[in-house]
Amino acid sequence: SKFDEIQWATIQKMILQKWPQAKTHPPRNKICQQMRKVTGSERFKFLSATFLVCNVLFMSLAQRDSSEEMETFLSVQNNVFFGLMCAESVLIFIGWGPSMFFADSGNRFDVLLIVLTSVCLAFGDALRSAAQGVRVLRLVRLFRQMQSNKLIKAIFETVMLSAPQVANILVVLFLCMSVYAVIGMTTFGTVRHGTRLSKTANFSTFPNALLTLWQILFGDDWMYLMDDCGIAWPFCTPVFEDPVSGLPLSYGDCGNQISSIYHISYKVVCQWTMINLFIGMIINNFSFCSNRENEGALTDADIDNICDSWTENFDPKGTSFIPLTRMRMLMDDIGEPLGFYGSPKNRMRYLHAREELKIMLIEEEKAKNLFDKALEMQDAGNSSDATRDFVEKNKQQYQQGFFTRNYVRLRNHENHLRELQRIEWEAAGKAYTEYITTRENERWEKQEKAERKARRKERARKRAVGEDVDSEEERADKLAEEKAVARTKAANAKKAAK
Repeated sequence: SKFDEIQWATIQKMILQKWPQAKTHPPRNKICQQMRKVTGSERFKFLSATFLVCNVLFMSLAQRDSSEEMETFLSVQNNVFFGLMCAESVLIFIGWGPSMFFADSGNRFDVLLIVLTSVCLAFGDALRSAAQGVRVLRLVRLFRQMQSNKLIKAIFETVMLSAPQVANILVVLFLCMSVYAVIGMTTFGTVRHGTRLSKTANFSTFPNALLTLWQILFGDDWMYLMDDCGIAWPFCTPVFEDPVSGLPLSYGDCGNQISSIYHISYKVVCQWTMINLFIGMIINNFSFCSNRENEGALTDADIDNICDSWTENFDPKGTSFIPLTRMRMLMDDIGEPLGFYGSPKNRMRYLHAREELKIMLIEEEKAKNLFDKALEMQDAGNSSDATRDFVEKNKQQYQQGFFTRNYVRLRNHENHLRELQRIEWEAAGKAYTEYITTRENERWEKQEKAERKARRKERARKRAVGEDVDSEEERADKLAEEKAVARTKAANAKKAAK
């Protein structure tokens, strides 16, 4: 379903962003521990956000013809808040140490802002315009602080998740508008200007028609445009005859009666359908981002838990590989939802996952060795046509990466299992049909044998009392018994052959 696709895309993005890295540890002396405690507290974060909001509000007071006192006040407050930002960065640097400080992208951005602001302050009026731009970059820090709120974070995630889908819908919308622009240019391109049909909204050229339709899409007076495009005599130039040739001529500034159909259909197709499709898509994505934890999808906390367990207990150097024998301990350590939890029944999937990984690794190693050998032969210049064809055929596959190849191989393995299951079902159905047919034949033969036995007894009784016996019936029964014996022997021989 579409929801599952969104889930999978989000999980892939989280995995790429939170790939296990070598674990770094902050300094353990008392001063650094105290600084970490201070900078990690909610009060410190609230105070930092408050200073940032105040700085943004004061920056919004700037105007073109402000007084000298206002200019001084704005300059002083900018310097004060810049000093507070420097002090905050220094405290975080002391608490977490250089390696962990610069590992965070937000801290690196703060250092960049400090450097740029310091350069602008050093050169003074020479970089006045650049200083204004650097101050505007502080708004990015505000957005970063706002993401600590779950609802605001869900909004940002919705925007990022909706961007590719919005591009697809925009392409379809542009195609629909282009079709209507061509129709409008052909039909209403020379219509006389009226109440709304004017220099700012007309169909005289394709760009003008496209711009007019864009205005209609966002609430322009399309009713007046519809009336202007449907103008008729006597409000436009009538058809007259040329006094020389007698041919009918016209200035072509009358409208067309299909104006109402044109404008109403455009509103239905492009506005009430496409725009609502935008809204529905965004609402669907926002619902997923805000309720992701309740919909069974992995969360950032789950991925962080896996990464922490991976790097701390199994892969401290961050190589992204662990021995297959330690997979059970990893699943024990990470717990729900990807590890072991609850009923012991869910531990059976460990065996399945381990065997699948083992098969994938073995097949991967074999294929890799074969491909490397073929490359060596090709580089040495002693490869055959078959070897070169093998390299060209598998080159793209082996450039896709380890996990993509394993995923494709796993999907092919699943398809193979489904095909085997289908064949087994067909064989079972055929065997069942043969079994039912055999049972029916046995029942029929048993019934026929009982009838022949009854007829033999009746003939014996008639002979005992001296009555006439039907010889044709007796010969038919003997022939039927011989055929039954022959069928039994053939069936026994067939079973022995199987």
